[in-house]
Amino acid sequence: IEGDLKSIGKENNFKFYSLGDESTEIPFFKQKFNTSLKFDTLFLKATIDKNKNDDVIAKGNLAFFNLFINNPRISKNELQINYSDLQFQTLFSDKYFEIDSSSVFRINDIEGKVHLYLGNKKNPIVQLSLKTDSFPSSNLFNSLPSGCCNNLKGIETEGNLLFNLQLKLDMENIDSLKFASELSSKSFNITKYGTTDFREANGPMLYNVFDENNQLEIQYEMSEENVNFRKLEDISPYLKSAVMFSEDGMFFHHKGFIDEAIRASIIKNIKEKRFARGGSTISMQLVKNLWLSKDKTASRKLEEALIVWMIENERLVSKERMLELYLNIIEWGPHIYGASQASHFYFNKDVEDLSIAESAAI
Repeated sequence: IEGDLKSIGKENNFKFYSLGDESTEIPFFKQKFNTSLKFDTLFLKATIDKNKNDDVIAKGNLAFFNLFINNPRISKNELQINYSDLQFQTLFSDKYFEIDSSSVFRINDIEGKVHLYLGNKKNPIVQLSLKTDSFPSSNLFNSLPSGCCNNLKGIETEGNLLFNLQLKLDMENIDSLKFASELSSKSFNITKYGTTDFREANGPMLYNVFDENNQLEIQYEMSEENVNFRKLEDISPYLKSAVMFSEDGMFFHHKGFIDEAIRASIIKNIKEKRFARGGSTISMQLVKNLWLSKDKTASRKLEEALIVWMIENERLVSKERMLELYLNIIEWGPHIYGASQASHFYFNKDVEDLSIAESAAI
């Protein structure tokens, strides 16, 4: 540890780093949150003062070089962020803790404004706001932590992006949660695909089914060469309507996400203190099944959201093709995959001949 600890109202500068080859771990996060948080170097510059109400005010800068995060709910793999920075102005009172909205965060090449409000037990309000100005889209993909989003590695894009997230939660009235999130673009274009070219979903492709341990269970061809594969026009219209009514009634009218569904999933997950519901549209479920694991982690949800956003906004795969694939891969019972198998298993008839009652029952 290097630096100076000065009196209140004076600027304090600290540098924390490891003398050996191993990164330095912060024990508090391991004990409190079961999270391994390590870093190579930490810089802290802070001025601490008090206002007329005797509240503590701190402003300054906190920066990490090579930050390593390991938590099974965040990611199955250890995440590495090369550089992160927070220029902050905070207030500590007996009623709340607040990071002022003038504070600026940086994660690798992504920068934006952040506001965080945490009330005490008598005022259990949580507010979070993240906003960015328009930035080059390549910054986003270059800033993804190593250890996650493997399908996006090596992708190259052009154009600009803009992100905005707003959340307000009263812990005594969780159902009152307010949530809104938007990633908008200008002249966005994918110039080179990375590990995965998502346009492959437009043609014949192998579909892999993994068990709960992520072990390959079944692999089959997603094309008419497979006797169980059915084109969209060869599936009963009653079944298509029944599935969309049950799973995603606005499928043909949204761009992959429904804020209200995400809001409802956040409410349920908070109440049950686990990933109990994903708020997934048909687009999100299809992406998860085609290219992602079954891991219920924040990093997998991030990768899923980015892939869905690109497919929907860039129209990489048509809505009709997405629904066709979805109806051919979803599990309709233990080891019963696709509408054709389900129709023969439950009613011993071809899927195009299902009635309204059969489609509703299946």
